Amino acid sequence: MLGGAKMLKSCSACGRIHEMNKNCYKGKIKKDTKSNKFRNTNKWHMKSREIKSRDNYLCQICIEGKYDTDYVYNYNQLEVHHIVPIEDDYSLKLDNNNLITLCKFHHVKAEEKIIPTEELKELIEKRYPPTTENNKNSEKSKPTAHLHTHNI
Repeated sequence: MLGGAKMLKSCSACGRIHEMNKNCYKGKIKKDTKSNKFRNTNKWHMKSREIKSRDNYLCQICIEGKYDTDYVYNYNQLEVHHIVPIEDDYSLKLDNNNLITLCKFHHVKAEEKIIPTEELKELIEKRYPPTTENNKNSEKSKPTAHLHTHNI
């Protein structure tokens, strides 16, 4: 330490800043919940990749230059955030209008409600005006079989 200043590090477990010698265990042990099981499914991993692609692999808050943004075009440590948490409304878990790409730093701020839910909703609506395509939930958008009848 120089002049009594503490050495700090960015925590890979929780995204916060801690002293160098602190071990953070936040997030290392996950509860066996319906939402945590969902996050391990192939459907979620595919949807997560789809949303990152839709958002051009950029943090949508960094683009706005808000909430202590360091880089306007941040493509590092990207995560997909559920604007309305899965625990609050499980039916929105794959809804494109409920998902947004954030860097790890802003994801923590969104989870802690430092970035308000309404602001995230407005950001998605501004960038992707509601259409039937944007509202598609991969479970709801499965193709349906069409029956053809022929007059004999």
